[in-house]
Amino acid sequence: MDRGKVFIGSTFTAACERLEISQTRANPKQGTDKPHVESGFKRIREGFVQYFAGYTGGTISNRGDDPRAEAVWTLSEVQLLLDLWVILH
Repeated sequence: MDRGKVFIGSTFTAACERLEISQTRANPKQGTDKPHVESGFKRIREGFVQYFAGYTGGTISNRGDDPRAEAVWTLSEVQLLLDLWVILH
């Protein structure tokens, strides 16, 4: 895992322990420590997410004036679309 605040916090660590998930931290700013994860993110970004209306290419500075109002699907609909995409690809 990378060293984002969410992943190094006590809540995340406790959840992993409760679910018996071991943690291995990547070295700072080393995408090569977890290439399979970075590759997976790239596949999701280039094969799924880029087709959503309002996709900004990873920068929030271009996301529009009111992203919530511009949303086309609910979160549960996006989850279903992702599930179907994963099954098909």
